[in-house]
Formats: sequence, structure tokens, C-alpha cells
Amino acid sequence: MKKKRILVGERLNEVAWLLRCPICKEPCTVDEGTIYCIHQHSFDIAKQGHIHVATKSMDSLYTKDLFEARRQLLVHYGLFTPFLKKVAEIINNLALDKEWTIADMGSGEGSPLIIMQEYLGTRPRASFGFDLAKAGIVEAAKAYEEAFWFVSDLAQTPLSDHSISIVLNILSPSNYEEFGRVLSDRGYIIKVVPRTNYLKEIREAVNKPAYSNEDTVARFNDRFHLLQTEHMTYTVDLPVEASQLLIAMTPLAEHATQEQKSRIGHTFTVDVDILLGQKK
Repeated sequence: MKKKRILVGERLNEVAWLLRCPICKEPCTVDEGTIYCIHQHSFDIAKQGHIHVATKSMDSLYTKDLFEARRQLLVHYGLFTPFLKKVAEIINNLALDKEWTIADMGSGEGSPLIIMQEYLGTRPRASFGFDLAKAGIVEAAKAYEEAFWFVSDLAQTPLSDHSISIVLNILSPSNYEEFGRVLSDRGYIIKVVPRTNYLKEIREAVNKPAYSNEDTVARFNDRFHLLQTEHMTYTVDLPVEASQLLIAMTPLAEHATQEQKSRIGHTFTVDVDILLGQKK
């Protein structure tokens, strides 16, 4: 039986034209579980199935436990499922060719990309997830074989110019220069950003100031043609154990006292804007 890294390499070699070396920017090939470029820079596919191409590391705050909590909330409790279904609906309404591709920039442990793909009418030719947090990418590669997972700086991904049909960026920092580079000329970017009432129950309990996404949306508009905005607001009732997972994983409660955390109930508001754009 072939090792997982070899199987991933064989699948990745089928779409190798989408890759370029993050060091010298030259095209890549894949052979025997290793990615090569013509200058012999090489990146081994790990036994879990992910590829590490980053030259720096993420803060240890982003731990395996945090990403396991995130997966529990997304997969078992459906925290993001309503807006991920809406993202899939938006993609289903786009005019995409048969060879379309998608890259989730800031994919974490992979669940948002995989959940969203379950609602697509046509699956992409290739799906990629990129995140600098190694713990998240390792968990993604172990759990999901539907995509290729890279530990990568979002400013320097191993993707060829104009190779991606849809860039996905969910509740995550952006690097618009890199997103624009990898996005095909007729491709689309979908960014999900929090609105004022996103997890307001936690924000109010820990005395965080009111939040506005106006600057985030303005920066998006500076770089891309905004084609569509979808506002989504809904509440999720979580059992006690899931509420504790959410409180533990969100940065909103990172420095909260126990007394502040005790004020948080078990109903939470998800309030987001889904932005659809194209390159100017």
C-alpha cells in the first residue's frame, strides 16, 4: 500500500502547472512525494499529507487544541454552516469553466473550505488551503483529502500567476497583492468579514469596544471591483461544552477574566458580510 505522501504527490502532479517555487518563482514538478523546481529547490510532502513551504512560523497561540476546538464547532455544531452555504450558492451562480480552481487563504484546520464544497454543484479541478499556522494545516491534511494543504505565508504562496479561479478569505487577514497575483483575470475573490454584531455576546461580556468593518470593506474596494455584498445574521444555540470551546478559541476572550467569561451565555450571534469581487 502506498504511503499517503506518495498518493498526495501523485494527485498534486496532475495539477503541477498550478504551482511555482516560492523561492525562485520557477515552475514545479512533483515526483515521489517531493515538489521540485528547475533550480532544485525542493519541498517534501509530509507523512500527514501537507507541504511546508513557509520560511517563518506562526505564534504558538495557534495550537492543535485550538484547531480541534474550531473543527468541533464548525463540523459538529454548524457554527459557520449557514454562511458557508451562502458562499457555495454564490459560487454556483458564477460562470466558471470546467477546470476551475479554488484557494482558501487562511484556511486554518480546513473545515470551512470542505464544508462549503459540500454544497457546490460542480467540484473544482483542484482545491488548496494555505495557512502559516502549522498545527492547523497538519490537522487539515490528516482529516481532509479533498484539498492540498500548505503551511505557507499568505504573502508568498507556491501558486503560479493567474492560476486560481476563486480566492476565498474567511474571517482571516488578507494579502491583496498576493491574492491579485494568483487570481485569474476572470476569477473572483470572496471575502467574509465580521459585522458589528459578530459574537456580540462575548464582546459585551468582556467589555470589548464596538466593531466596524468599514475600513476592511474600503480596502477591499480599493483593490477589487465589488460585485455583490451579502449580509448574513443568525444565532446559534450551543450546549455548555461547545460554548466553552468557542470562548477558548476566539481572540475576543483571550485576556478575559473568569468573572467576565461567566457572563457569557450559550446563544451566539454570527453577523458577517460576504464580499464578491474581481480584479480591477
